[in-house]
Amino acid sequence: MSKPDFSAVKEAFLRIRELPEAAQQSAIGQLPGAALRAEVAELLGFDVAETAFLAPRASEEIAIPLGGDRVPPPIAGEVLDGRFEVQAPVTEGGFGWIYRGRDRQRDEPVAIKVFKPIDDPAVAAEVEAAFLREGRVLAQLHAQSPHIVEYRDVGTWRDGRGQPHPFIVMEWLDGMTLAEYAQRFLCEAGCPLPEVLDLLEPVALALTQAHAAGVAHRDFKPSNVLVVGDPAAPDLKLVDFGAAKVAADRARGFDSTGGVVGMVTYLYSAPELLSRTYGATGPWTDVYALALVITELLLGRHPWAGRDVLHIMDGVLDEKVRPTPGAHGAAQPKAVEALLARALAVDPTARPRDMAAFWPALRAAADGRSKPSAGQALRGVLGRLVGKK
Repeated sequence: MSKPDFSAVKEAFLRIRELPEAAQQSAIGQLPGAALRAEVAELLGFDVAETAFLAPRASEEIAIPLGGDRVPPPIAGEVLDGRFEVQAPVTEGGFGWIYRGRDRQRDEPVAIKVFKPIDDPAVAAEVEAAFLREGRVLAQLHAQSPHIVEYRDVGTWRDGRGQPHPFIVMEWLDGMTLAEYAQRFLCEAGCPLPEVLDLLEPVALALTQAHAAGVAHRDFKPSNVLVVGDPAAPDLKLVDFGAAKVAADRARGFDSTGGVVGMVTYLYSAPELLSRTYGATGPWTDVYALALVITELLLGRHPWAGRDVLHIMDGVLDEKVRPTPGAHGAAQPKAVEALLARALAVDPTARPRDMAAFWPALRAAADGRSKPSAGQALRGVLGRLVGKK
């Protein structure tokens, strides 16, 4: 299911938004293509009231049923692969449901993500194959970085009608999202640059490892970063890569345009996630999203705060309006502002290509140093990964 063009989404959204609420669902159902219907439904449900400061998950994304209804499948009580007990549903997201479970082998809790069924049989088969083929890649990512959530199993569970529900089993993490952490513990007037970089360093290094392994996240945002442990010395974990996204990346290099099943978080979307005219998604998409979160923490609010969804989308694609801290009144060293402007460029080819090119350069700029050489950058990244200075 390829992403529809931004112009088609915008035209349908503007037309259907003017209809009475009771008539909107029928009008959405008449749109051509499941992807267009999903995008327009999300726009109509998008709530911009919580964009003031690191909007929490509930207002960042709208759950879209990918097939059938939105009632959780009767999976509670099942034992997956003879090892993982499914207990009770915890939350619902755009792709499916998160259940609490128990790993019988280790006798500890796990999180089980059960995906919604997909109407299109061809897409459903592609997603199922992606999960079965690429689950071990996700497990390898955790082995390379402790700041990537541990994936323990992937598979497919079939309900009483034989409908497949791909699932992922992950470690259970008690904590809060980065959005919640920022709201509770960080300054609302904006944080100093060194504090922001120190806080985000673990996930930047996790993305560096993922990119080196040929995997782009493509949905980096505060609600996909969990903060665990002591709030005074937080440990960050990057979650929600998704096996389908990994499969698309590895099958096509980085020349995919959003994966087999799409859902956009407009507050953190790079231009290439909104329109295919900007080319493929990849590590450069993660660079954009991390730079946006950095700006948000420096400002103490989202750069698009107060805008409705269409003005957000227009801003994302406007080359003259880039969401840098300096453009919103939070002056930074010139080298830092320039590098963030590059990372937030509309044209993906103008950005640092991956996190290994971006993060060491940003650290150097923040420290008042010239850009490190390739060897210095690599040694710095590897040193921090193994706990050396």
